[in-house]
Amino acid sequence: MVIAELWMGASSKSDKEDIEDLVSLLHHFPIQEEVWKTANRLAAICRSKGTPVPGSDLVIAACAFFRQAEIESSDRHFDILEKYRPLL
Repeated sequence: MVIAELWMGASSKSDKEDIEDLVSLLHHFPIQEEVWKTANRLAAICRSKGTPVPGSDLVIAACAFFRQAEIESSDRHFDILEKYRPLL
């Protein structure tokens, strides 16, 4: 999911080369049933707070939260989701 998000933002040849280099450094986590449940809980929280977030961001955040990992991003949606981490 993270790799797909990165490719969506790649607009130049340099971006694409950077992503190809970065992909080999990423940890790959399976998306288990509990991660999907966490994503669903995050979606419900976002809905109740009036802060819509793309589904892909919900799944990425849920995967990180489930594994107690940090998220490195400049996407404001992850800032929103990080505020909701304690509510899970």
